[in-house]
Amino acid sequence: MINMMRAETPVDFDLEHEKFETWCIDVDEEWDGPELYQYFERGFLWKREKWSQAWRNHYHHVNTNNYIETWHRQLKEVYLPSLRRQRVDVLVYILW
Repeated sequence: MINMMRAETPVDFDLEHEKFETWCIDVDEEWDGPELYQYFERGFLWKREKWSQAWRNHYHHVNTNNYIETWHRQLKEVYLPSLRRQRVDVLVYILW
């Protein structure tokens, strides 16, 4: 699955997807491969454009939301600590 995520082109993604499907079919019974593949297909394959680098042209070596979480923490702790009830108009004023 990581190879599908790191695929550079849609063709590479399709090749890695085929490998994953084959692995799911051929894997021993301990892993329950067919059920894993169905779960992957239902939950993740249809939105591959969002998580695979093959479709992410704006890739900037950032694969997490840590920057957003840090910004949100700073907003709450630095800019809004004294506000007991954080009204929307005050928040807009601070962010403006």
